[in-house]
Amino acid sequence: MSSTLSSWLGLALGSVASQVLAGTADVWLTTKARVALLAADGIALTAIAVDAADGTVTLRGRVKTESEKEKATLVVKMVDGVRGVQNLLQVAPEGFPAAKASDDAVN
Repeated sequence: MSSTLSSWLGLALGSVASQVLAGTADVWLTTKARVALLAADGIALTAIAVDAADGTVTLRGRVKTESEKEKATLVVKMVDGVRGVQNLLQVAPEGFPAAKASDDAVN
């Protein structure tokens, strides 16, 4: 095998390995953020979806109050490894349905 091909394969495998490790880190960060929210008083995790990508945790779903939304952000920001929080939670008191809009409907 030529040294150029060998170098290229090494770079390609290294890239794949780093993507796998990054994906593993995101899964671990998502898990840590969910556990932190579960342990926090005053946050109903049943209506919150948590996802992480490249150190940024995204929160989606519904909460009952603005303070619950703010608390979710503060709790997740304290998790080791979190670089940022994108809080997309909707404040919808019980009995009020959450807004439903797709990107196409908003444009």
